[in-house]
This record gives sequence, C-alpha cells and structure tokens, in this order.
Amino acid sequence: MPNGTGPGRSTRWRSPKFWPAICGTTRAARATPRSCPGARPLGLGETLTLEYVTSFTYKPVPAEQMTGDLCQYRRAVRRRMENADIRVEFDPGMLPRNVWWANWNGVAGEIINQESVALDSQNSAQRFLRFIEDTVVGFHWEW
Repeated sequence: MPNGTGPGRSTRWRSPKFWPAICGTTRAARATPRSCPGARPLGLGETLTLEYVTSFTYKPVPAEQMTGDLCQYRRAVRRRMENADIRVEFDPGMLPRNVWWANWNGVAGEIINQESVALDSQNSAQRFLRFIEDTVVGFHWEW
C-alpha cells in the first residue's frame, strides 16, 4: 500500500523527478465514497470533492531518451469536472528547459494547442480550470 493511504489521507508516491497532482469537483447522479467509513451515497445533484496526489518513479533513462510520453502529464475528462487544479512539481536537481500547458486531440492524439508556462518558486507548473469537459489537458516539457 502506498505511503499515506487510509481514511482522510491523500495517496502519495514519492519520486525524485516530478510530482503531478489534480483535484476537482464532479457532479454525480449516484456515488458512494467506499474508502470513507460511514459515508452515505450522494443524492441527485449533490457534489463530491476528490483530491489525489500521484507521483511517478521511472527506471533510469539516459537524458537523450527523455522525450515524448516520458515528458508529459495529462488528464482525459469525459464528463464535466468543476474546479480542476492540475500541478506538476519538478525536482530542483532536474528542472526542465521548457514547460507547456497543452490540449490534446483525444487520448492518443496530437497536441491541438499549447502555451508556454513558467515554473514558480516551488519548481512547479500549475493550472486551475473552473470547469473542463470532454477534453484531454495537461503539461508537457523538454529537458
């Protein structure tokens, strides 16, 4: 079981390279938060806020091979998600040369549009979206 799991805690995996996170609110016709003891099913139109943190650890890869899928974090969203906050944090010892926020043409598609993003004081790129629906968005970078 990953570090920090259990009721009321986020799931976390630690990596020396980057730590992406997403949280948001979604409307559900009927949902039961199974991991929360004593939780009740949601009624029609009620909302549930889900926050999770995912960190990755890759096998060592030579720098010249760190391209494509190894240099992106994206999320596919089919149904409407409100208040989505996507953040990728990089290790201070391995900062990317460039980072972009992008929209992809489907899960396996090419990038439709992108814009350059500057890292903040915590070496992270972050984007808050009031809502997203039927899209694939995220960050990609080059070393």
